Amino acid sequence: MTGHFLPVYILVFLIFTEFHSIIHFMKTALNPFIRKLFFLFFLIIVVSFSNLYAQPGLPKKQEINITFKVVNQKREPLSFATITIINRKDSLQIIKQSADSNGIAIFTLIKGGQYSINISSVNYQAIDKGINISGNQTIFGFTAEPLSKTLGEVTVTSKKPLMRQEDVAAATRRLLEGA
Repeated sequence: MTGHFLPVYILVFLIFTEFHSIIHFMKTALNPFIRKLFFLFFLIIVVSFSNLYAQPGLPKKQEINITFKVVNQKREPLSFATITIINRKDSLQIIKQSADSNGIAIFTLIKGGQYSINISSVNYQAIDKGINISGNQTIFGFTAEPLSKTLGEVTVTSKKPLMRQEDVAAATRRLLEGA
């Protein structure tokens, strides 16, 4: 523990022992603009050291690549399916990506994280699942079911337009014959 904080202790000791002479120097020798710059520089150094040694014992979150493969019932890849991942602990963290032509998408997720997965594709039912990233499983496969509702017979009707389109020459001849 003391090994991590030794530079901080040295810095604090130097600051307090020389604090009086630093203050005297700043009041007498420096103009106000330089004093402000010196104070800002001093503040940046203190903040840098405090951030550097604030939490030395906390482990960093490990990120791992997770592969999602989306297929249909015939085991054919579902090309360009949209995969949305929402972090359950922070629902503002949303990652959205389209699968490639092989139905595969790769995401970088945090080990130990819990996520909600939504997969959607045209003419297939949406898939909503929850997963936990443990690091043991790095490939997740999903099978999409086709939509049961299909479009039935369609009848297109039309009315005859009120105006008819004619050739300019024919219309001119008709006008001249009628005059």
